[in-house]
Amino acid sequence: MDAEAAGRLRDALQTLPGIGQVHGTTMDPDRGVVSGEFQLDVARGIGAASRDGARIAREALKNAEMADARLIELWAGLREERPE
Repeated sequence: MDAEAAGRLRDALQTLPGIGQVHGTTMDPDRGVVSGEFQLDVARGIGAASRDGARIAREALKNAEMADARLIELWAGLREERPE
């Protein structure tokens, strides 16, 4: 894994449709782990978030030139946006 992997992942996440916000990316070169946190806007709940999140995460890895990387963890949570 090269030193630019986290930056490439961040750039890929920021350009994919369906992502509401990118909260950042990190890299642990000793363990060979790159991670990213992003927010999806879904209307149908946790099932849609999990399905869409996994698809977008795989696409982001591909676009970041890490197509051979394995998606080893996906965390999904729901947050209710309250109108102001």
